[in-house]
Amino acid sequence: MPGVRIRHETERGVPIAVVHPTKLLKNPVLCRRCQTVHVNKTIHLDLDGEGTTIVSPEALKLLREAGMPGLSIENEVGAPPAQTISLEGPPGVFTQTVHEYGGKHRRLYVMKNKFFGGPK
Repeated sequence: MPGVRIRHETERGVPIAVVHPTKLLKNPVLCRRCQTVHVNKTIHLDLDGEGTTIVSPEALKLLREAGMPGLSIENEVGAPPAQTISLEGPPGVFTQTVHEYGGKHRRLYVMKNKFFGGPK
């Protein structure tokens, strides 16, 4: 399945979360990844050192509906690398420093990755 490479204007090498302004979840969810309670559909993106990441066409559609805050489309990727999706992992690996971009309906939260030294 093809993917689309997107780039953030300023952020590099950090995970970010884009909150969809209109897609409410049925119940609030405590996100194990960013340790935040989400009440809206949220798309988590891991930006590389150049501020890019590859997303599916479905994720791109959600990002466009959210206003693509600080993001731009670079190019289509015919054979993107395999990705792993997991809900497991040690809690507390990410802490968050929240920066809000845009207005009330276009929010972008940036979580700074802070490693605590791993499991003991």
